[in-house]
Amino acid sequence: MSNDDKITGKIIVTGELECRSPLLISSGEGTDVDLDVVRDGEGKPFVPGTSWMGAVRDYFEFLESKDEKLFRSYFGYVKPNSKSKNPEFQSAIIPQDLEMIGKADIEPRTNTAIDSITLTAKKDDKGRGSLFNYETLASGNKFNFGFEVTVRKLHDFDEVKKLTATIISEMKNGNITLGSKTNAGFGRVQLNNVKWTVFKFPNDDEKWLTGDKSATDEVDFLNTLNIENNITKITGKFKLDGSIMVRQKAGVDEYDTEQMTSNGKPIIPGTSLKGVIRHRAKKILRTLDKYNESKFHKLFGFVDNETKGNTDDAIKGRISVNECIINGGVSEVQTRIRVDYFTGGVMDHALFSEKPIWSDENTFIEVDIRLNDANDFESALIIQVLKDLWTGWLTIGGESSIGRGRFKGEQLTIERNNQSAKILQDGENLKISDGDGLLKSFEDAWKNKEVTNVSV
Repeated sequence: MSNDDKITGKIIVTGELECRSPLLISSGEGTDVDLDVVRDGEGKPFVPGTSWMGAVRDYFEFLESKDEKLFRSYFGYVKPNSKSKNPEFQSAIIPQDLEMIGKADIEPRTNTAIDSITLTAKKDDKGRGSLFNYETLASGNKFNFGFEVTVRKLHDFDEVKKLTATIISEMKNGNITLGSKTNAGFGRVQLNNVKWTVFKFPNDDEKWLTGDKSATDEVDFLNTLNIENNITKITGKFKLDGSIMVRQKAGVDEYDTEQMTSNGKPIIPGTSLKGVIRHRAKKILRTLDKYNESKFHKLFGFVDNETKGNTDDAIKGRISVNECIINGGVSEVQTRIRVDYFTGGVMDHALFSEKPIWSDENTFIEVDIRLNDANDFESALIIQVLKDLWTGWLTIGGESSIGRGRFKGEQLTIERNNQSAKILQDGENLKISDGDGLLKSFEDAWKNKEVTNVSV
């Protein structure tokens, strides 16, 4: 062992990780469903340490170009067949598998592949609709969280502490997502009740060897790294105008379908909201004769459904849309003529009952959209889509032909780095605050559609 490998300290981190949206981490071995949640030998769901640590490492990739030694020595690095002096670094961080606290709340989900032109379900060669079933861990599930950091002589102890505090801070603020379908609002988690114990050798040798955690303390959040990520965050409040129905099978015999719920609350899944935004964005670009398929896929992501699971050519999008809770409202049963689930056509002599959510005085959703490395034109495009949602021209969910899924905008906040802008509906008027010129830069990019270097 070289002198640089000598251990000079340990940092032990503990806390509680809570799901703020559904979490999808699958074993890939589903029998009754296409994807099931990963379980331990006793059948209890857990989060593998490799899964959450991989997400953390990806989030901090920007650090490699800024401080390569710190990034590689902290997260580990291997360069095969290298003749350099340091072809590899052992990771300083040892992640724990996260064990479930209490009984797991597992929810089944079903997605339907939708044709972007007809807006009806895609069908296979035998005329059957394309359904995809999977399990998720519902929002509200909690896990015991922890990891250990081994500090060696090659490290700067203070820098390791700072990076560790930054990881904890970003997870505490809900900025790091885990698992699959994160761009559809899944995997948003929050770290709570977090503490750390710092052992610095040789002074703390005896405490480490005896397991003395008397030095456990609050994390030093005043000493963290400056996060350099180019994320445009758009948040808004939209009031429901009428009723909404994102359908799921009813759990009772009195009616057939009901508004989709998660953790007992009515929701608009991120998959539905993102699909609506994607379709309207494509329509806008095609109307302007500015649609470029390759660049569009780089923004919204792409998986070829014809490859039957082969994701070699899949593209991960740069837009993330949250799962919205429908706050307030009244749920009532309504009986109507049955419509074919896949074609959207009326079925003869068939009735069905459903239970949508109807608006009351204050029924609303809160939208959270995040764009990674978006230029002004891309951000302006999403603002144009939200304008249609704001004015009721863009609907969410099914049965828009009978007036469901319409909203009215109340407020919108746009943030990027140190810039921000706000839009507020004040009666019949709009109040716009744009002191940093953020909306102005979006407007200029939108007007200058003739430029050739826009990425959409």
